[in-house]
Amino acid sequence: MTHFRRIFRRTLPAVLAAGLTAGLTACSSSDPSVWTLSAVPGSAIAGGPATVEVLTPAVPQGLDRDRIVLADTGSRLKISSSDAWSEALGMEIGHALTSDLTGRLPGSTVFSQADGMGGTAALVVESVIRRFTRDGSGTAILEMQYTIKRASDKAPSPGRLVRLTAPAGGSTQAFVTAFSRLLGEAADRIAEDIRAVQPARYP
Repeated sequence: MTHFRRIFRRTLPAVLAAGLTAGLTACSSSDPSVWTLSAVPGSAIAGGPATVEVLTPAVPQGLDRDRIVLADTGSRLKISSSDAWSEALGMEIGHALTSDLTGRLPGSTVFSQADGMGGTAALVVESVIRRFTRDGSGTAILEMQYTIKRASDKAPSPGRLVRLTAPAGGSTQAFVTAFSRLLGEAADRIAEDIRAVQPARYP
């Protein structure tokens, strides 16, 4: 029994160290690749308001995850085991839209609600994401409903629903590139609607 205790005391630290090393290796290997939506150039539109605030879009709970939802077949979500957004999906989309609108409205200061700049903007862009995923055929689908209103407006503004698609390939890189492009197309429409508002309405 004494001999067994001596062996146990000598081997236990080594076993614990080996287990700790294995655990750290597993944690390290499970760290995801982090992705960010990129701004897409578009046509500049003159005559916009002085300031535009982009509210953080609302997203479905099924898409609001740490890991990227790569596909939606209708009855099953395919969630990446190795890729994640750099921030919550709503904030990710909001920042991308803000960058896209900044390029399309050169005479306006466009800022995201998530940046916490404060103050009252001349116009506010509010949006709800209905779909933001790839279907079973590899097509990226963006469905977004958005409204544009003055910050002082109390009555709900009529919204516009856009549905945009693009080939997304099979990789995460292709997925992120496709949705960056679709958000750029959505920003084209939002910028045009912003410009269509009568300038006299701006504070």
